[in-house]
Amino acid sequence: MIYILLFLLTEAQHAKELAQELQGQTEVRLWDRTRVDILTKEYAYEVDWASKWAESIGQSLYYAELTGKKPGIILLCKKNEGRFIYRAQTVCAKHNIKLIIRWIKDDN
Repeated sequence: MIYILLFLLTEAQHAKELAQELQGQTEVRLWDRTRVDILTKEYAYEVDWASKWAESIGQSLYYAELTGKKPGIILLCKKNEGRFIYRAQTVCAKHNIKLIIRWIKDDN
């Protein structure tokens, strides 16, 4: 019998991988006990699934305010989630929020 293990990375695992690429720290705890997903020299990033784009905007702005960094969002996007990217781009462009899209392979 053959067993195939499918590992689906969690949001935190993606954040850890992305933090290395961006040379940032993960899960940086702030004075009010909130945590920035990735903090770099210049940006406070919120990492979230594309469907939670609206939440990530608020969080990135809040973390930027508390850290004195620029706001950034990294959306983890699966196939057929382009509508979320468009929505996020519209708001991010208006409010000068850096937006990074990370495409995630969806085996479904």
